[in-house]
Amino acid sequence: MSDLGWLDDPQALEAEHVIVLLPSLGTTVRIFDELVDGLTGRWRDLAVLRADLPGHGIAPRAYEVSIPSLGAEVSAVVRMLRARHVTVAGVSMGGAIALEAATHRPPDLDSFVMINSGTSFGTPDGWRTLIANVTEAGVAATALGAKAGWFSPDFAESARAQALLEDLSRIDSSSYVACCRALADYHGPADLGQLDVPALLIATSDDTATPPTGLRALARRLRHARFVELPSGGHLSLVEHSHAVEAILADAIQKGRTNDS
Repeated sequence: MSDLGWLDDPQALEAEHVIVLLPSLGTTVRIFDELVDGLTGRWRDLAVLRADLPGHGIAPRAYEVSIPSLGAEVSAVVRMLRARHVTVAGVSMGGAIALEAATHRPPDLDSFVMINSGTSFGTPDGWRTLIANVTEAGVAATALGAKAGWFSPDFAESARAQALLEDLSRIDSSSYVACCRALADYHGPADLGQLDVPALLIATSDDTATPPTGLRALARRLRHARFVELPSGGHLSLVEHSHAVEAILADAIQKGRTNDS
């Protein structure tokens, strides 16, 4: 049984070029709407697979999950594709899942992308407090903290930001707690120095949830990594700086496509 909630894309199974997109804790695949429009506008032959985290969006509830197991699920899906070029990209928790998927080295994986992510998340005390609050009052209790951490003050009042915060309030509380525990327990793969899949790591200078120092350090440990730091914005740079992230990601995808020509 799948722990992730995969959005059906009939073209993906037969497409030669596929991107897999994985969202962050507390969000759904709607955070990728603008990115998908931009990338498919650049390449008509690019198919998109998106997957919600457990208990988020269309995904089934889950009471126990781990980031390595979710990465293994993504790798298994990639192996089912007939594509010649695949990129797996994720935001925060989704980025860690993308990293874990890459450690399985599925064929035809051109690169993986981690956006505002890392190989460790938060502090034990912080996770205990968050889990206690959600257990007592539901996911809606996290809304104010999410609003402050995800976006800059100006963008936080936008319709786009408000829509994502509404998605947050609909997430299953038990599954959210399970994802929190998965993040609290996560410390990254042990064999990072042996990973030869090209990586793109995107951070934001103002991100307090996953500060850029983490991805910068990870880039030094990987064999083939490009690190990019955006100058402003909160944890969801993909949303607030959608055009900048799209351009950076498109460059990585284009390099993979060019290598086949």
